[in-house]
Amino acid sequence: MVSLVGDGPPFFRLGPILCTAMSSPFLSSLRRFIALVLLGVWWGGFTFYALAVVPSGHLVLGSKVRQGFITEQVTGKLNGLGVTALAAAASEIIARRRDRPWLRRTSAWWLGAVVTLGALFWLHHVLAGQMDFANRTLPDEERFYAWHRVYLLVATVQWLTGLALLWILSSHRGADLKTA
Repeated sequence: MVSLVGDGPPFFRLGPILCTAMSSPFLSSLRRFIALVLLGVWWGGFTFYALAVVPSGHLVLGSKVRQGFITEQVTGKLNGLGVTALAAAASEIIARRRDRPWLRRTSAWWLGAVVTLGALFWLHHVLAGQMDFANRTLPDEERFYAWHRVYLLVATVQWLTGLALLWILSSHRGADLKTA
């Protein structure tokens, strides 16, 4: 019989070490750090793009429509980053599930972010379907901009949920203090 604790090759003693390490205060902090970095990059990228890149693109290209074809490419990447960020946030939420009041509040904001992200994926598809990529035009601008207003409204709600998640995850340290 091989002992996982004392005798045998180091490989066989690795199991208990890894199990202990996975619940360590260091890894709890690392998990939260990764979630916060990913949420920050997603939320910050979205914010920077909306505040700096879109207006600059309008100015340089001289056309909101031309800028829209760039935005169509970028928002797909931002939404993909959102999936990764929300998955990391979910791992942090699951790890802190014993703190019931925090769990309910945080899960509600997380769910809001997931729902709005899903809506943005769908709206992105709807908007892309109304764009003529070959000629870089919008065949029905009125219809496109009606859907675009919905997209902007949902994106604003998503921006707020992302901000709330960043705040909640960065300010809650109860789980780490209990394991320290």
